[in-house]
Amino acid sequence: MTARGRRLSLIATILAICAFVAFLSVAITRLVEVQRSLTTGHGEYLLWAVSQAQYETQKLITAANQTQQMSQGALLRQYDITISRYVLLDEGEMSRRIAEVGHGGEVALALKALMGLEPYLTAADAKSANYSGRVQAAMGPYITNLRTIGNDLMIDTRERDGVRRATYNSTIIEIIVYILAILVSGIFLTVQLMRSQNQLAKSDAKMRREKEFLDMLIESSGEGVVAFDRHMICTHWNSAAARIFDRPAHEVVGQQLRDTFPFPDGHAVPEMLTAALRGEDRYMSEHLLPGTEIYLEKACFPVRGDRKVVGGIMIVRDVTERYRAQRELARHHSQLEELVAERTADLRNTEAQLRAAVQQAEQALIQEKHLRQLYRDFVSMVSHQFRTPLAIIDSSAQRMARRGDNMSGEEITTRAGKIRTAAGRLARLLESTLDGARMDAGEIEFNPRRSDLARLVREACERQRELHPARDFSLDLERLPASVRFDPLLMDQVVSNLISNATKYSPESTSVEVHGETRPDRVVLTIQDRGVGIPEDEMHRVFERFFRASTATGVAGTGIGLHVAREIVRMHGGDLTLNSRMGEGTSVHLTLPHDDQQQAAE
Repeated sequence: MTARGRRLSLIATILAICAFVAFLSVAITRLVEVQRSLTTGHGEYLLWAVSQAQYETQKLITAANQTQQMSQGALLRQYDITISRYVLLDEGEMSRRIAEVGHGGEVALALKALMGLEPYLTAADAKSANYSGRVQAAMGPYITNLRTIGNDLMIDTRERDGVRRATYNSTIIEIIVYILAILVSGIFLTVQLMRSQNQLAKSDAKMRREKEFLDMLIESSGEGVVAFDRHMICTHWNSAAARIFDRPAHEVVGQQLRDTFPFPDGHAVPEMLTAALRGEDRYMSEHLLPGTEIYLEKACFPVRGDRKVVGGIMIVRDVTERYRAQRELARHHSQLEELVAERTADLRNTEAQLRAAVQQAEQALIQEKHLRQLYRDFVSMVSHQFRTPLAIIDSSAQRMARRGDNMSGEEITTRAGKIRTAAGRLARLLESTLDGARMDAGEIEFNPRRSDLARLVREACERQRELHPARDFSLDLERLPASVRFDPLLMDQVVSNLISNATKYSPESTSVEVHGETRPDRVVLTIQDRGVGIPEDEMHRVFERFFRASTATGVAGTGIGLHVAREIVRMHGGDLTLNSRMGEGTSVHLTLPHDDQQQAAE
């Protein structure tokens, strides 16, 4: 899956989780609202209170008409009960509901009329005729009013119940929809989880393949490779090391190197191992392996992880044949000098020839030393560049092995992305090295055709912008011709390398500027950055293979990109030049022949 696909999948998963939570929250809220609506409402209780007030009023009138059979105390008790019924109707929610059906204030008037009867009912000399007439006159009209209020309340209650039932039905339908949405979100999240598990399995398989490939690289190396951790415990012992030292891997791996090879105090090898753990690089020139006729050359380097030394690696090279050749050459040199000294008088011509042979031999020796130094620099550089991605792959793999069952999908994706990035960096290191080898062997295919150089530059900048979203690219390509004759694949490699260098060696807050112009006989493309620059005394070496400027420390690279880029441009009949100032930046000028000049170069 591409980086864009992973981002879209992550966004979709987050949205699904948010939708799941939102739908569930809304469904619960609506259920609570339904529950509250079912528990609210005073319709039946209010009808009961109105009917009770009507009943007690009628009962009070009847009691007042029967005072001869009822004592004054019983009448007053009935009077108090009637008052309590009206007070209940005249307060709170019941009063508000009665007012809503159009009878606001009627209960208060009835209560006031009822309270006005108290002086007559409590008087000591009150007569039954007074009870009967006054109670009937005061409260008789309100019995009819109460009946009307009850009817209106019953109608209003039915209407309210109908609205409540309709609301309840629509809410139930809405909740069903939310439940279906929750189900869909849950199914999507389940599918995403299964896809994440499948991707994890694929990443794990790929990581194993890459580890096996790296093991194969170490095993196929002609040099002995010995790796060890912070405690000097051997972790890698390839077949070349087993052959050189005549010790199989199972006897060394996992063992303390000081115990396996008990060197005497002050020996150079233990000092090299200790120096590597201190973060230092050490080299030991050719020397005789004790008890054998084998001459070895050793180089030891620290292995860093998370900005600290986590171990070391020693490269052991069998240089017996080279050493013998050098000795033989020295012996022959001595013999030739003796022969020349003996025959100086009569063999002047032979002396000149011999001197020429000696000079050739010396040149061969110088070339051999140069190649040896170049090889040491390359081994040092490649081993240093390989450490960081290897450490990233190892740490991510260990974490996934330890916490794989408890890791979230996001963390798994992050770890897998780190592994893929580190593996891609290793692949790029190998590819850049192979480019130089293919260039030397003449195996690079050259298929020029007329193509759009401006478009190629824009696409290269877009790829870099995806890797560095915060980077600004200023393009001025309007003066380039509509088409230039070049090999698109090779020229894309050149332009991508130059833009990548400008991005790597300049602050992210600065702009990378690309200018194009057409001159009478050539096309010039200039790529300029505002980065660290290159020291003036190193400018003459920037296109040498494996050379890296001192200002490139801490930035990943092999030192072969500019060398290959210039060779490709020269294949097109053009050239690649560079000027730079420390702290101000670097400008690279890519020149290609135009029209007739380019066709003549082809």
